Amino acid sequence: MPRAKVIYSAIHPYHVTARSINREWFDVPMDYCYGIFINVLEEALCRYKVNLHAFVLMNNHFHMIISTPQKNIDKFAVNFFMTRTSKRIALKSNRINHIYEGT
Repeated sequence: MPRAKVIYSAIHPYHVTARSINREWFDVPMDYCYGIFINVLEEALCRYKVNLHAFVLMNNHFHMIISTPQKNIDKFAVNFFMTRTSKRIALKSNRINHIYEGT
């Protein structure tokens, strides 16, 4: 089934989530993994001027609720946040393949 078309909104919040491939746990300790996500999240929030309402990191996925006043959900979520976290987790865990499903 194809993905639903993204509706860009400056008013309504988005629920962003991504799960690791095969539902496997991230291959790094959770405290280190949390540090990766928080550092990248801080950088992304400053760079793309999005509003973070909630963030939860689980063993194999994350959830966040964000608002994008500049309608830049694609640049923030996929192009920056997921790419950076994926590369940093892969570097620490010596993985060469994708980290997230469907990316």
